[in-house]
Amino acid sequence: WLPLCTRVVQCTLVTLQQQQEKQRVIEHCCRTIRFLIRSMGQQSIVFIEPLANQIILVYGRFPHSCLLYLASILVDEYGNLEFVQPGMLSMLENLATRALLLLSSVPNGFEMNPDTVDDLYRLAVRFVQRSPSSVFSHQISAHLLQNAINGLNICQVDANRSLSKFIMEVIDVAAGKRKESSIQLADVQRVKQLLLSLCPQIMLSTVSAALFHLSTLLSKEMAEIMFGLIQLDKQKAEEWLNFTCSQIPHDGGNSATPEQLLDFRTRVLSAVRSYDVILALRDLRKFYA
Repeated sequence: WLPLCTRVVQCTLVTLQQQQEKQRVIEHCCRTIRFLIRSMGQQSIVFIEPLANQIILVYGRFPHSCLLYLASILVDEYGNLEFVQPGMLSMLENLATRALLLLSSVPNGFEMNPDTVDDLYRLAVRFVQRSPSSVFSHQISAHLLQNAINGLNICQVDANRSLSKFIMEVIDVAAGKRKESSIQLADVQRVKQLLLSLCPQIMLSTVSAALFHLSTLLSKEMAEIMFGLIQLDKQKAEEWLNFTCSQIPHDGGNSATPEQLLDFRTRVLSAVRSYDVILALRDLRKFYA
């Protein structure tokens, strides 16, 4: 079994190198490797170094989003093994840097590249789940978080949910909801400090996205994030909501009045479940229709 899989992987790696400009071929290669990795489990760890190196090389020249998805499979299978984490982190840095450059190189880059957004943030989520200490020790985590916040108004469902999932995973880490064995207290504090510095922007982005850009379905994702921020620090959440309400239209002309925004803030801060935030957003949205 192992010799056969080794030959298949070797042939697939050669194909990746020789046909790297052909997206359809690369997609089939990624599916083949994914099947082998999932079938073999951690037996396939012998392939991880050449696979990671080839993914980095090909993605650097031709940024096929399926390579990001394949990288997330590697992290899902091996990310909790300490001896491979440095290599995995290097892979993330290379891939994320290239992907974020693609997304920022043109106007509406997130909307134009939803598959890249989806697969990049699936990869980021896997890292937070499998190796939180290593990923938050690197500056790439801050870049990923900042870009996730900026991209929350993307309307494509899978891409938006991946962004929202990543932000929620970061909130959970900052709130101490991870097992102590997977992340140290000092790392939790570092993540919380990073998150708190961006919370006003997160709150504004979620409310703005829900009011002006997203469907009712995706507005639920925004409500989940808002509720997570409130649970993280309710006292500061009031400040973040005050800032948000000062930034959105509030003159009563096809917008909410100051009194209506005050009611919105009160309802959100008193929420005991995310559904309460969903209802508050739904009612506020009527004033901006």
